[in-house]
Amino acid sequence: MVHWFDIFAVTFLLISAVWSCYRGFVREIFSLVSLIAGYVTASMFSGAIAPYFKIIVDQKHYQEMASF
Repeated sequence: MVHWFDIFAVTFLLISAVWSCYRGFVREIFSLVSLIAGYVTASMFSGAIAPYFKIIVDQKHYQEMASF
């Protein structure tokens, strides 16, 4: 059974491949690497930043969403 994330990932990569035909391969690779680096960085530091949102939002779940 295909997971929804697999469908999203394949769709994202196909759109990126088509778009790279117009923009250029190297530029598109750097774009994808920067997106992945941004996601990893946000994942690493969102927990540390979340308490600063306690002033605005009381629920911890929403604090983590805002810090991400």
